[in-house]
Amino acid sequence: MTMAPRPARSPLSAPAETASTLNGGNVANQASTAVVRSENILAWLEDPATDTGLRFADGDGWQLHPYAELSMRARRAATLLQAAGVRPGSTVLVVCPTSPDFVAMFFGTLLSGATPATVGIPASFQSRTAYLAHIDRLRRLVGPAAIATTPELRSSLGDVTEILGTPVVTDSGESDVDLSAPLPLSDIGILQFSSGSTAEPKGVRVSLEAINANVTSIRDWLDWGPDDRLVSWLPLHHDMGLVGGLLAAMSRSSDIWLLRPDQFIRSPHRWLSAFSEMSATTSASPTFGLAHVLRRVRPADLDGLDLSTWRTLIVGAERVEPAVLRSFADLLAPYGFRREVLLPAYGLAEVTLAASATRPRTGWRSVTVDPASLALGQPVGVRTTGQGTEITSCGTALPAMGLRILDEAGEPLPDGTFGEIEVSGPSLAQGYVGADDAGHFARGALPTGDAGFLLHGELYVVGRLGDSLKQLGKWVFAEEIERVAVDVSPRPNRTVAMLGTLDGRDTAVVVVEGIDPIGAALVGKALTKHALGLRVEVRRGRTGWIQRTTSGKPMRRKMWERLVDDPALTELLWHGDERE
Repeated sequence: MTMAPRPARSPLSAPAETASTLNGGNVANQASTAVVRSENILAWLEDPATDTGLRFADGDGWQLHPYAELSMRARRAATLLQAAGVRPGSTVLVVCPTSPDFVAMFFGTLLSGATPATVGIPASFQSRTAYLAHIDRLRRLVGPAAIATTPELRSSLGDVTEILGTPVVTDSGESDVDLSAPLPLSDIGILQFSSGSTAEPKGVRVSLEAINANVTSIRDWLDWGPDDRLVSWLPLHHDMGLVGGLLAAMSRSSDIWLLRPDQFIRSPHRWLSAFSEMSATTSASPTFGLAHVLRRVRPADLDGLDLSTWRTLIVGAERVEPAVLRSFADLLAPYGFRREVLLPAYGLAEVTLAASATRPRTGWRSVTVDPASLALGQPVGVRTTGQGTEITSCGTALPAMGLRILDEAGEPLPDGTFGEIEVSGPSLAQGYVGADDAGHFARGALPTGDAGFLLHGELYVVGRLGDSLKQLGKWVFAEEIERVAVDVSPRPNRTVAMLGTLDGRDTAVVVVEGIDPIGAALVGKALTKHALGLRVEVRRGRTGWIQRTTSGKPMRRKMWERLVDDPALTELLWHGDERE
C-alpha cells in the first residue's frame, strides 16, 4: 500500500487537523478534533520521563527501560528505517516480541512518516508453513517497504524476507541519532489486523486522530491518574494489548510491566503477583485469560499476595462469560481483589479498540434472557426467575462514541430489542486496506456483524452473526452452543463449537481434542436441550486441531471449511437431535 507523502512537520507539537475524512466534518468529527488536541500518543517522545518507564519480564525479574531511553531508541529506529529506504506514506511490518525493540520500531516507524503494521512473531503460529503463508498474504495486502524486527529473529525470518524481497531493519545500538531533524508523519497512523475469527484478517486503516481519540476516551473512562500503573501480558500486535494497554499507558508516561503471552501461559501467577509486588492498578484480559488463571492457580499459590491496589481489569475481546467473572473474583477476594474491579467491555479493531465499557466502581451487571426470544427485530425476553441464557453487560458507550441496534434492513431498533450492533464516533477507522468501503466508514457509523441489544443504555453482546444459524425463526449462536459444551466437557479448554449445514441439515458441531465416547455423549446430550432443533455432532479432534486467532478467538469459519473438506480429520463420536 502506498500513500502520497504529506509536508514534513514535527509530529510532537503539531496541532490537530481541523477537518477529517473520518466523519465528513460533522458534529462527531468536531468532538474528535477537541479530543485530539488534548492528547497525542507521540507526546511522550518530546520530553521523555527519566523516572518512569517500561519493565519487561526477564527471567525471574524485570528489566527497566526508562522513557528517555525508549525515546532515543525510537529516534534511532526512525533513522535506520529511513536509511533502508522507508519513506513517508509507506508501510513497515513490525515483527517483534514484547520487548524494547517493539516500542522502538513501532514509534520509529511513525517518526519516519510511515505506517506500522504489527505482526505476531513466528512462535505465535502453529507451524512455520502457516506463518509463511500469513506473511505472504500481508505482503500482497500492504506491500511493505521494510520489515522491522530484532537481531534474534532476523535469521529465523530468512525465508520470509526472501518471499518479500524487502529490507530487514534491526537495531544494533550503534547508530547515531539526529535529535534536531523534524520528521514527517503518516496520514494513516497504524494498520491493525482484525482477529479473523469469522473470515481472513483484514488490514484496518486507523488514523492518528482516531487513535488519539480512542486512547483519550479509554483514559477518561478509567479515570486514569498519575499513580496508575499497568501490568499486561497481552500481545502487542493485537489491538487490545497495543491500544488499550501500551499506548494508553505510555501516553501518560505511566509505569508499565509487560509479560510476553507465553510467559503468562506458563505462569499466570506471575501476572497476579506483579500487582502485589509493584502496587499496580490496572490490566486487561479476554475471558479465556481469566479462565486460564482459574485452571492453573490454586488458593495456596496466592498466600501472601496483596491485590488491594488493583483498581481496574478490562475484560473484552470475546464474549464475556459471567460465570468466569464470578469465579475469578471469588478466587482472588481473600487477597484484597474486589468484584467491581472487573470491567466488561466491547470493541473491535474497526473502532481502534473500545466502543463501550463498564464504569469503574459501579460493578458489572448481567441479565438472564429467554434464548428463544433472540430474533432480529424482536423484543428480548428478560427473565427474573427460571432458566435461560445469562449475558454480561458491556457497559455504556465510551465518551464521544455512539451505539445503536439495527434490524435486518439497517433501521434502528428501540431499547430492549435484539439486532445488529452499530458503532460510530471519532475513533472509527478510515476503512480496510485494498477495499472499496467508503460507504459505512465515510458515514461515520459501522454495522459490526455482532448481535446484541441495549437495555437501559447498556450493551449486551450475544455473538457473531457470522457464527449463527436461523432456526425456527430464532437465532442460535455458536458462542452459546460452545458455552453449554464447555460447562460439561471433560476438556473445556480443548472444546470448540461451530454451526453450519451438513447433508442438508442445520447442524451444531462440537470438536473436543482428545475426548472419549463417554465424554462426547455427555456433551451431546446437554446440547440437544439448547440447540433449538439443530442436529448435534460431537467429534474427537487431534491435539492442535482447534485453530485460534492471535487474540485467542476460535477461527470458526476456517475450522468449518476444514471439517467439510476433510471430515476424516475428526472422528464422529456422538450425534442426535431433540426430535429424534
